[in-house]
Amino acid sequence: MSDKRLEKGVARRKVILDAAIKCIATRGLCDTTLDRIAQIAGVSRTLVVFHFKSKNEMLKIVLSEIGAEYNQQWNEILESSKTLSAEKKLMRLVDYDLKLPIEKPDLISVWYTFWGEAKGLYKQFNANRDRKYDQDTYRLIESIINNGNYQTVNVKHVSAALSAMLLGFWWTAHLNPKQYNYQTNRKIIKSYLKLNFPDHFN
Repeated sequence: MSDKRLEKGVARRKVILDAAIKCIATRGLCDTTLDRIAQIAGVSRTLVVFHFKSKNEMLKIVLSEIGAEYNQQWNEILESSKTLSAEKKLMRLVDYDLKLPIEKPDLISVWYTFWGEAKGLYKQFNANRDRKYDQDTYRLIESIINNGNYQTVNVKHVSAALSAMLLGFWWTAHLNPKQYNYQTNRKIIKSYLKLNFPDHFN
């Protein structure tokens, strides 16, 4: 296969994948069909089947792709923040999560759709990502506790509370996008962190 044909095939696959994400985000899993994806993508159903084979295979690929995309950005933030303090690293990751509903709202909707309609499939493809997310935030919070000698602060509690707040903000963005406010949500999280770590979050 020539380079041009390969590039064309990759581009078409991305168009179809984006259409699948859009369809799931707006219609849910039950009403997402290969025919509807083809219509949104502006391609034939035959081409969709060529790339996805079946609806079940399409769902697996969507989960795998959006999880990999999230992981890549998350890891790039950690890699580019190696010289920063733990609290600054943590806030960069928080910012990433808070900006996601603005920059890629369909991804949030797709995740919530899978959590509600196909939790088992979600866990199959994203359990490792979720585990790494928890481990990374836990380590950063633990580092802040050790650095500031915050002996009364429970790392598990702070980590769980931070995750719950971010998921709650995502839920707001999913259900009521117009009510979602990045700056306000950032202030809320920073205020919570400042209560626990007054010397590290000014």
